Amino acid sequence: MKDRMATILGMIKANTQATVETAKAEGGVRPGITNFAEMGDDGFVLETVFSAWGHQTRLLYEVSAGGEFIWIRLTHLFGVIDMSEGADVNRIFGLLCENMENTAYLAAAIIDELPYVSLNNHGSYLAKWSNEDIAQVLLDQLSRIILGLLFSTPKLINELGVIVLKTK
Repeated sequence: MKDRMATILGMIKANTQATVETAKAEGGVRPGITNFAEMGDDGFVLETVFSAWGHQTRLLYEVSAGGEFIWIRLTHLFGVIDMSEGADVNRIFGLLCENMENTAYLAAAIIDELPYVSLNNHGSYLAKWSNEDIAQVLLDQLSRIILGLLFSTPKLINELGVIVLKTK
């Protein structure tokens, strides 16, 4: 399965790399990947336009017991929770309420003793689908995270002041 996922990611990279890099040079953002690397036995780290700012996009996959389904989770680590003034439950609750309409959900995880914030989504794929079909739907899944970062997340960060964006 690792080889198949690498092939699918290679297809996405081949179809989107030039567009992503051109948009980046022009100050814009386009969905896609410019590179990827293996991460453990069942995952990859994806390089996106946000990687230059210290963000990290992870892809983890799992195959169902019968082999009919492939489940893919994308996790985009983009900031840390600001605990310097204590955790304001009302602000965090507000953050979660504002995220209700987003196409990706907010989550937090402790990584290297820092409380990271991420946008996440999951996709279910039929294993019998062609690599091209999976690549097309996976790109849409990635696009939904990017749209969340561009349109929903800045409002949450600016208005609620809970998240500090990660920068290199």
